[in-house]
Amino acid sequence: MQYLNDHGSETIDLNSYATENEASRFHVFMDSNAMSGAGIVKGDLLLIDRDVTPESGMLVLAFTTEWLMRRYEVRDGKGWLLAEPMAGEPVPLSDGQIWGVVMGVHRNLVWKRKTAGTGNTSTTGGRR
Repeated sequence: MQYLNDHGSETIDLNSYATENEASRFHVFMDSNAMSGAGIVKGDLLLIDRDVTPESGMLVLAFTTEWLMRRYEVRDGKGWLLAEPMAGEPVPLSDGQIWGVVMGVHRNLVWKRKTAGTGNTSTTGGRR
């Protein structure tokens, strides 16, 4: 394992660490637990890259009738979007379009929330 030095003089740009083309990447927040079986839960920040060609087995961001982050699978020459754990029927990709491949996930373990109406923040552990 490689550590940053004790003084923090080295920095890591997580965007360039995960993708090469800055113009092709963007971030979205996961808004459900539909992919908890893949280790991605509500509140996680996902790094999406539009330049990566999706392959069967990859996690993707897609739009059908709504935005979905799902596992992309090719079966019998057809693309499908699957939740993990499996909930409901797989969504045929013919009903939508892949917008990008999930390249990374960031999760805060301690949340800072603004207290309603005060502008003050409080720190809590756990998920939002």
